Amino acid sequence: SKQNMSFADASVTETMQRLRVGGLRHPGGTVANYWSFANASFVQPCSMAGLYDFCAAQSNLEAYAPLSFSPANFSEIVAPQMAPAGGPNAALRVVFDLNLLTLTEAEAVAQVDVLAATIPNASGRVRYVELGNEYYLSKHYGHWFPNATTYMRKAASVIARVRQLLPNAEIAAVASRADRGWNSEVAQFASLVDAVTIHDYSGYIAQDKLHDDDAWEGLTLHGPAVMHEYASMVRSTFGEGKRLWITEFNTMEHVTKYVAFTVGHMIFVLNYIFAGACETRGTAQVMMMHMLWGQVDNWGLDDGPVLLPLTSDAPDDAKYNAMAQLFARLALHSSDPALAASCLAFDSSRGCPTGQSRGGTTVDCMRGVHFAHPDGSQHFVVTQGCKANSTVSLPVPHGAKAYVHKYFHWQDGPPTEFRYCAKGKPLHECAPLQPHVEQEVTGDASGLVELELPHLTIVYVDVYPVSS
Repeated sequence: SKQNMSFADASVTETMQRLRVGGLRHPGGTVANYWSFANASFVQPCSMAGLYDFCAAQSNLEAYAPLSFSPANFSEIVAPQMAPAGGPNAALRVVFDLNLLTLTEAEAVAQVDVLAATIPNASGRVRYVELGNEYYLSKHYGHWFPNATTYMRKAASVIARVRQLLPNAEIAAVASRADRGWNSEVAQFASLVDAVTIHDYSGYIAQDKLHDDDAWEGLTLHGPAVMHEYASMVRSTFGEGKRLWITEFNTMEHVTKYVAFTVGHMIFVLNYIFAGACETRGTAQVMMMHMLWGQVDNWGLDDGPVLLPLTSDAPDDAKYNAMAQLFARLALHSSDPALAASCLAFDSSRGCPTGQSRGGTTVDCMRGVHFAHPDGSQHFVVTQGCKANSTVSLPVPHGAKAYVHKYFHWQDGPPTEFRYCAKGKPLHECAPLQPHVEQEVTGDASGLVELELPHLTIVYVDVYPVSS
């Protein structure tokens, strides 16, 4: 609705397929606090109270048939476009974000009834339920929830209905990355939920530091540092076994436009994901980058990897920058059931440098993932987020061909701004994403290939076995 496009618009469905999106949130973030699943619209009568005047967007919805933006339509039209594809009874990789703010308690409970009654086989397919969005922001939501105890008391009946009607769903309460008072009150109700959600926009680089290696190192290593802190906080505050959902993360919103889609920003995002998937996997369960896509001149959401067209059903007019291309390629490999994925370990005692992140937490500069195919082909993605240059040794069998693609943050001085992807091709094959260095290396008798990684670099390596 914020993009003024229906779920079935070809621009939306083709974008999903091109990006190979693995999961989404419905109806979104802040909009969820003013949304009603019952009428698939903003809460009526529309009120301007709170953070945003969502009444101004009501006309977008009224251009479509009633219930066009229902959770059932989202589940049956949008979710099937995700990768890997599933059957009609497959679990939904959708986080359903409920409104506990502007609905009465009875209406809030009724949201669960709508999910259960309208989504086919909801009791088996709905797996993730989030209890609202950022209610700890007292400036905006204190009128409804002056404290977390008030919030959780209202949530209790909603939780009970989820347990009754959606028994396979895990439930996450709203936590704060920094408000210990809010978290301590939520913790009193921790036995009711399976997880807590945290939103993180604390990654920051000042506009006057865009050419400062120290500042960029602090940003690129931000995710690994804070993910360990958040995981530790979840275990100590809410209890061992509770899971962490990062349902929104990115750099601080008002500076994103200065760093967006540089290689440095891509390292920041990849390192955040790698830290969640590899280093805090026992606690981290959901990782969602915000903002995935926007639409030019509509709500100011022009800082996403994809810019949707202003006209309907015009997928060839969508613009994909190089961040979208790289993620699509990564998603292509991570969603392929034939590939075995694993996390790469880099030993600082054997040449992998460490860097000083924000908050004084020391983390390794390099991290990455590895995908292996039964036919012997392999794919490596490695990030080097420090200001120091380094080397990395990757296993390449004797005689095998390794095709190395390096992307540097610093190229001819300023941060490299990405160009938009050509249209009409599978996204991971789009031509404009040109590495700054391409190499073809043949594995020698050692079974290793050593690569030099300048500071602030991403390297993507494809390895193919020796031809028979």
